[in-house]
Amino acid sequence: MADYSYVFKDKNVMSSLDTQGVPHQGRKFEKSTEMNDILKSLHDKLIKSADLIMNKKHLLRSIVKLPDDFNSRGDISSYLLLKEMGYFQKHNQVMEIDIKNELVKHPESIEQWIRWSEDKRTSSGWYFQQAGSNSFSVSPCTASQDSPALHFSDKHAACAAFIKREIEDIRNISVG
Repeated sequence: MADYSYVFKDKNVMSSLDTQGVPHQGRKFEKSTEMNDILKSLHDKLIKSADLIMNKKHLLRSIVKLPDDFNSRGDISSYLLLKEMGYFQKHNQVMEIDIKNELVKHPESIEQWIRWSEDKRTSSGWYFQQAGSNSFSVSPCTASQDSPALHFSDKHAACAAFIKREIEDIRNISVG
């Protein structure tokens, strides 16, 4: 357990923090253990928050690198890769903007996703293609799907839109 007792030099000027970290001015502590308990609780919450942020960053990187992992492993389906990385449990925490931001850090992944789309052997899901020098489209694989084609000038945004729709289709296969 971390020791926060160094904080307690002058009990007369200490203020406390409530469970959300909001200062309460003027409250004095009789024992340093009370403040120590409060600070430990805040410390634990910060560690948990940092872990969640790191886990989300790892999940986003894994999502962006999915085609590479799929090709290098060769013995696993995209469904199992997404399940293994924890996407199914955290799918509602992954937004297109998060994926786009990760793609900005790893632009080489965009070409991998274009190849992923071109190599698909299914009539369901989404298709991602470069339509011109600065033009990209994301569209359903079949005209029977109710979603319209999307057009982008930003390749990161286009790829993120494709990825989110593609992995949601894969996830929904397991649900449906």
